Amino acid sequence: MKKNYLRVNSIFSFNSIIFFLFLFIFSLSNHILPQYECSITNVSIISNNTFEFDIFIKSTEIDYILSSYQCVLSCNTYSLNNGQLSFSYIPESSELINCPVHNIGIKQENGISKLCFASDAINNTIENNYTKVGRFRLQNTKSFRYDSLNIGWIFDGDIKTIMTGNNFLNVTFPNNFADLNDTPPTPVEQVTLSIEMNNDQPQLDWISITE
Repeated sequence: MKKNYLRVNSIFSFNSIIFFLFLFIFSLSNHILPQYECSITNVSIISNNTFEFDIFIKSTEIDYILSSYQCVLSCNTYSLNNGQLSFSYIPESSELINCPVHNIGIKQENGISKLCFASDAINNTIENNYTKVGRFRLQNTKSFRYDSLNIGWIFDGDIKTIMTGNNFLNVTFPNNFADLNDTPPTPVEQVTLSIEMNNDQPQLDWISITE
């Protein structure tokens, strides 16, 4: 009986550990890991070779500490029209204490141009109202092909978006990041179009670069 009692006690202890571990993880995900929204918006066409846009962040639940961030963006490089692109932060446009100060510019990784900026490691409280991370400028040595650059977030590769919360805990949740939300669809750029008759039925063949 003593042996059985020890075995039952052992099983009870194991189940208790699992139960409290589950409670701890549940509590962690709901009360420590922040929920937020980070969005790209307010695109402005300054000239035929200059775009500007804003990035905002806000908490969607309780206030939380933003310790640091590295933001990496993509754009439609075909719009460059064979020009050279530059990317910059507009000074004093941020409402954050830890404003963009590092690695501002364009980095190349595996043939992909990545728009980058990062902050210092300074605790900043993010509240339930939109706070401007900053306003940014894209400038081309030639005229852009389109009125849209399809700017979006990058979470892949060595150069990617990373956001840290309290105690530098990684809180990068891609679903919390919204791409440019006022971008019109990319127009179709057609290269060839041909029409042939096939069994008395017209057949269209075409090649397009973008659509």
